[in-house]
Amino acid sequence: MSFADEVREELCELPIKKTCCQKALTAGLLLSAHEDEGKTVKVRYKNEMVATLASAMIRRQYGKAPESEMRGACGHRFYDLSFSSPSFHKLYMQLRDTRNEVQSILRFACDGCRAMFLRGAFLALGTLNDPHKSFHLEFLLPDERMADVLSGELAKVGYPPRRITRKNGVGLYFKDSGSVEDVVALMGAQHTIFEIINSRIERDIRNNENRATNCVAKNIEKT
Repeated sequence: MSFADEVREELCELPIKKTCCQKALTAGLLLSAHEDEGKTVKVRYKNEMVATLASAMIRRQYGKAPESEMRGACGHRFYDLSFSSPSFHKLYMQLRDTRNEVQSILRFACDGCRAMFLRGAFLALGTLNDPHKSFHLEFLLPDERMADVLSGELAKVGYPPRRITRKNGVGLYFKDSGSVEDVVALMGAQHTIFEIINSRIERDIRNNENRATNCVAKNIEKT
């Protein structure tokens, strides 16, 4: 299991009490959705726990459970959900219309809604490197419009991401430990925060030891 999957499992297990926050989480989970025939919407997840959570949220928000299908083999599994909902199709089309203000569409009702939206986006589209190896948090969006939507919400909480074009979409990413730590904290992954803090402390200790060793070596050379 990758480090990002461990983070996803932690986030999936966190309770969400407010109805408005549940709606915001669902919107984030469906950022990678695409329209199929008619008004049917499809979305794919790589993690079974995320797919299960998304199915439960869709059923709660739109009145019926989506159809679910597992695809792939040899360790590369995908979980496809498909459902037909006029209300979500309307939301989907509004989000894709560049003339619309995202805030007026999503209608976050409390201070926690935006954090839940970002949590849903990470569950569906995010990846996070093991902080003991490198600091890198990234959201891979299907296109520029959805990247603009998520980038705008990240900027509103004080963390405008960097952007990179990938073969299969648009990446929004952070590479500095402070931003990675703060965005993960905003999403609510407390255990992951401790991992990031510990890794940062370990790096600082190693860097200080290296600086001290180099200083001693230079003093010996001068002597």
